[in-house]
Amino acid sequence: MAGDAARVALVGLPGSGKSAVAQALARRLGWRLADTDAIVEAAAGRTVAEVFAAEGEEGFRVRELAALRTALGGEGAAVVACGGGLPTREAARELLWRSALVVWLDADDSVLLRRLRGAADRPLLRDDPAPRLAELRRARSALYAAAPLRVDTGDGDVEDVCDRVADAVAGGRLGVPSGGPGGDLEVSLGERSYRIAVGPGVVAGVAAHLPEGATRVAVVADRAVLGLGRRALAACRASGREAELITLRGGEQVKTWVNAGRLVERLAGLRLGRGDCVVIVGGGTVGDLAGFAAAAYSRGIAYVAVPTTLLAMVDSGIGGKTGVNLSTGKNLAGAFWQPSAVLCDLDALSTLPERAYRAAFSEIVKYPMAVDGSLAASVGSRLDALLDRDLDALTEVVRHCCRAKAEVVSADEREAGRRAVLNYGHTVGHALEAVTGYETMLHGEAVAAGMRVAGRLSVELLGCPGDDLAWQDGLLERAGLGGLPAGLDVDAVIAATRGDKKARGGTVRWVLVERRGVATPGHPVPEGAVRDTLHAELAR
Repeated sequence: MAGDAARVALVGLPGSGKSAVAQALARRLGWRLADTDAIVEAAAGRTVAEVFAAEGEEGFRVRELAALRTALGGEGAAVVACGGGLPTREAARELLWRSALVVWLDADDSVLLRRLRGAADRPLLRDDPAPRLAELRRARSALYAAAPLRVDTGDGDVEDVCDRVADAVAGGRLGVPSGGPGGDLEVSLGERSYRIAVGPGVVAGVAAHLPEGATRVAVVADRAVLGLGRRALAACRASGREAELITLRGGEQVKTWVNAGRLVERLAGLRLGRGDCVVIVGGGTVGDLAGFAAAAYSRGIAYVAVPTTLLAMVDSGIGGKTGVNLSTGKNLAGAFWQPSAVLCDLDALSTLPERAYRAAFSEIVKYPMAVDGSLAASVGSRLDALLDRDLDALTEVVRHCCRAKAEVVSADEREAGRRAVLNYGHTVGHALEAVTGYETMLHGEAVAAGMRVAGRLSVELLGCPGDDLAWQDGLLERAGLGGLPAGLDVDAVIAATRGDKKARGGTVRWVLVERRGVATPGHPVPEGAVRDTLHAELAR
């Protein structure tokens, strides 16, 4: 857990509501209230704007750090409203994440500007608020994103926001996953807990995540990212360990029982012991196969995942689901085997083909649609920047998605309950892959089509608001993810869904959405309704 559970610190851009929410939350919890700006003003005997004018930003930041120490050092539980720029100072970040549970309050810039009403009392926004606010967001979002919880304050009043934060505090959500000043996330599974690092160049630190007793390492790399694989290899060797490189050609065709056996034999040929490690550098298919081999070899050896596609970073690289396909269905042979760490090196995305890059947006849209509705504003507002591969946008959104998945996995490691919601869109998605021979559609493209089908069924059977479905389909379209392929054999797709892992007693169980952010598993859907929906999607 990041920090002390008796301290909650609210961070965010100007206008995000930190002071108002802090007051309401402190009142709700019966905790002490501290506001760093108010502490600065009391100590200086002048307003924040006057301190800026007299001492400059650097002088204000020195006073602000002292105010934070005062706020966190008082007796009793406390809610702390932090100045917007406080996390930009390393000493302040370290103190915050060491001493408090940090919550990022956020809203669209249009909402923040409306609340600020010209920002006459905001020194960093005065004269030209809109572009200055946009500049602050670019500079600070990656810092705020290290917080374990982000709450959108734009779609509810203060008490609604207070409810969400108070529920998280009461339910312990802020500790899963934890974030630190370095920006790492955590999947909390007791002795099997592990960190997730997101950012450019993070593969250089792979040696720090190897088991302490490991003397040999096998780096299994997709040939499409061989350069990154060699960087991982060099980092392992630089740590004094013996390391060898094994290369594979990625793609769904690699995920076979035969290839898994061959890889296990190669691990044995390298004389890896039970205390040694595999580093897996590649997309989802290589990750699934090599993770399964690591789970099988010597009844399980450690592995570090270095997902190199956007889809693997936000989905398959996290959670320990490994496996291969059988002739009767996808991922029907596999194991839950958690990695020792997940390193999402954003450098790998610069060379990812456009089609594979865009295919990941099905999973990115899935999180706000099925798991956490508070992510909708971030994904929606940053979509164009994401499509342009903007590094700041990628850092923010990949972290959000990783955090959402980490929270679900931490609560349900083996998919006995809530984790099944992550399969939203996958029932038809996997069926489409099967009937098209795993060649016509990429996994993300198939999932996007499956989400459209599951979304329609959600509206018809659960009363999901049509606007929520329109939001989902609109973002998928903007990402270039269409619907079902023309000429599709609908009956073949329905037959393929019967092999879905979620089927029970011959009945397919669907994940459907009640409203954006709230999906539930286990819904039996009549095949007639599925057939009608597939035909309706084909006719669009």
